[in-house]
Amino acid sequence: MSYITYTDLLLAFSEEEVVGLSDRDHDGVADATVIADAISFADSHIDSYLREKYTVPLAILPANLKGMACDFARYRLYQDQPTELVQSRYDVGCFYLKDVARGLVMLDTGEADFSPIAYSQPTAIFTRLVW
Repeated sequence: MSYITYTDLLLAFSEEEVVGLSDRDHDGVADATVIADAISFADSHIDSYLREKYTVPLAILPANLKGMACDFARYRLYQDQPTELVQSRYDVGCFYLKDVARGLVMLDTGEADFSPIAYSQPTAIFTRLVW
């Protein structure tokens, strides 16, 4: 299961940009294998960070990770020449995923993967009785 689709890429970015980056044979149509490679890259990139804390692939993808998956796919489509904006969005996504992997940020995956807080009270040593 992929986290994003071609349609998600078109919604996140312009059709002109996505087709321009993925049309390797210059026929004016996005190459399906190039798009599939970019989506696969994004999926595996996200999973590589999350597999320590979550079962991957995630059944429910939080909205912010969907945007990051689009950013990662776009970064892959730019090959070796990403723009400053594309590189920056890729880097921000990586930093965020590192924080998730370290446990500093929790994802809203819809699963009840939290444990309730437990506490105990020590037995009282002193009483009100005065000798």
